[in-house]
Amino acid sequence: MPTLQASARRIHWGFLRSARFDVALIAGCLALALLAGAVVVVWPALFVTVLLCDLWFLSYHHVVATFTRIGFDRESFRQHRFVVLALPGIIAVGTLAAVKLVGLWIVPSVYFYWQWLHYARQSYGISRIYQLKTGPAAERKDALGNAMLYLVAATGVLHRSAQGWTRFLDVELRLLPVPRLAVWLVGVAAAGAVIAWAGREIRRARAGQLEGAYTLYLGSHLVVFAIGYLIIDAIDAGWLVVNVWHNAQYLLLVWLYNSNRFKAGLSPRHRFLSWLSQARRWPVYVACCLLVTTVFYGGLAGLTAAFASSTVPVLLIAYQVINFHHYVVDALVWKVRRRPVREALGIVA
Repeated sequence: MPTLQASARRIHWGFLRSARFDVALIAGCLALALLAGAVVVVWPALFVTVLLCDLWFLSYHHVVATFTRIGFDRESFRQHRFVVLALPGIIAVGTLAAVKLVGLWIVPSVYFYWQWLHYARQSYGISRIYQLKTGPAAERKDALGNAMLYLVAATGVLHRSAQGWTRFLDVELRLLPVPRLAVWLVGVAAAGAVIAWAGREIRRARAGQLEGAYTLYLGSHLVVFAIGYLIIDAIDAGWLVVNVWHNAQYLLLVWLYNSNRFKAGLSPRHRFLSWLSQARRWPVYVACCLLVTTVFYGGLAGLTAAFASSTVPVLLIAYQVINFHHYVVDALVWKVRRRPVREALGIVA
């Protein structure tokens, strides 16, 4: 039987870009999320400060980064004209109608469940990209890994629902009345999937067949969802952990997509975006997105303060309309079964 040291030398890492990039994506995002969680748990008075840092440097930024996919050049804008121009209005009308018919509480309540699904789907999407980087098994779907991913996530959101929180980020929240028995049943299934998955990865490591980056990514998903939804008792602090992790990952993934898309150099049809997306210009890319973030979200806050009689409800609705739009757009543009997406992510030979 091969030794573990010898097996480690035969690990197929399956990096999305490079060891440095993937360490940032997996370990860096995880460390940042855990640091944010540790700070707000140990020093609850710093929650607002950490939240504002997350919003301004990660959350708003990651929403704006989506538009580098759908609106930073003419070709992308023409291709996604409907989602850029018409879809925001449709979502805004639907959200306002829901508030009028049901009440303001519907917005944070829908957001809580939709963002959980959005986080889980992004995590699955990244894990799927890693699955497609595994060489001979490129078209294989990892049923056990996928089941573990979703069962852990489902256990988390069911647990939060069963806790019965009535406030989320200082606004009214109404959660689904989930019985504790449902949490335990799904939790047992999730624990079984985690044990089976861990056992399989250990066997693969001993046989020198481990898919290193993919395994580490699934491990980071397990840690973040367990801590964010199960271990940290407070809903706000737990949500912050997963939110920081999700936002930081998304920023890196969009940059990877744009960088790979224009790795051959400047494109006459996409002059600005191709120039901005060259690997050596990543600080300029980040600065540009932060500039757009500051102008857009700063302007939105300023207009609301100037013209709205009640700032908090208007901002809550406006920000969630933007988030809901982002969720729909992501579901449309990040389908890895599409060849252009695979090519830009480097998962097509």
